[in-house]
Amino acid sequence: MNKFFRTVICFVFCAFAAVGPVRADETDMPSALVTTAPVEVKSISESILAYGAVQADPSEIHSIAMPRDGVILKVFVRPGQAVKSGDVVIDIGNSP
Repeated sequence: MNKFFRTVICFVFCAFAAVGPVRADETDMPSALVTTAPVEVKSISESILAYGAVQADPSEIHSIAMPRDGVILKVFVRPGQAVKSGDVVIDIGNSP
């Protein structure tokens, strides 16, 4: 009888443990209204107009000696772009 009593108590304990806590009112649970939408591919028509200046990293400044005054007409590289020997970096023209 002692073994039977322990088995019944163990069964009852396991049954209550599996059920979990009992809530008085399930409607008190937090909820959120969620709306889903299909994925669409569209173009962005907004544009941003920005002004700025190209500035070299002070630790990487190199001087170029020219026989006359000149101006930079076009820069062919962007910040962080890797360049190798022979790549065109800038277009230099004569000063007015």
